Formats: sequence, C-alpha cells, structure tokens
Amino acid sequence: MTFDEAKELLLLHSYAHPDTNHPTKKSGFLGSLRPFTGLTEANFQAGMTAIIAIAPHLQQSATLDRDIIAALWSICTLARDWGIDPNGMLRRNNIITSEDVERLEQWVTCISYAVFTLLDGGDLDSALTHYKSLP
Repeated sequence: MTFDEAKELLLLHSYAHPDTNHPTKKSGFLGSLRPFTGLTEANFQAGMTAIIAIAPHLQQSATLDRDIIAALWSICTLARDWGIDPNGMLRRNNIITSEDVERLEQWVTCISYAVFTLLDGGDLDSALTHYKSLP
C-alpha cells in the first residue's frame, strides 16, 4: 500500500474524506459506529495496514501530514467517546454489547499505541506489540 492509498483509507475510516457518499466512509471504522451496525474486523485491519504503510512518515518526517494525524486522532477519540465510554451513545443506549466494547477498546489501544510508538521514533515491530498480541 502506498502512502497516498494509506492516507485515503484513513480519511475514509475517520469520516474526514471529502466524498460524503463513499461506501467506506459510511461503513468504515467510524461509519459503522454511527449508526451502529456492528464491529467489522476488516475495518480495524484496514486501519492497521494503513498505519504500517505510513510508519516511515510517522517515524522520520520533520513535518507530519496534518490530515493523517487528525484522522488517526479522530478514530481513537470518537471510538472511545461513542463506544467505550460508559456515558457514550452506544453504551448509554445499550446498543453495544460488553464483548464488543472490550474488542473496540483493544482495537483503539492497538491503533493509539502503534501511532504513539512510531511518532516517538520507535521501530515498527515495537509499535505493533499490542496488535500482535490480539487473539
């Protein structure tokens, strides 16, 4: 996956893509949370694949792509706010199961840890520690 393809994918999964009718924007990582249509493993895997593709940019670039950082921040923040937080719309309205909350929390941890580690100059293998430990 190229840098541009990874960026496009992250924008789609984070609601930040300009094409409001794109199917991935509607059914992607955040799209599947609002309205809730269930967690989709493929969305999480696509996000992690995109992070792996942009890893050199996050590790080495003197100036970061603001859209990418905003997309990653949005995915983590809104997933926490909507689906993990006990007062978030999905939990407050009993729309998401406890098992899905746990799985979503694992996914957000994988994403945020990978991004943090790469931005901190860590290697890709270390950045994927949580991801590799998923069942």
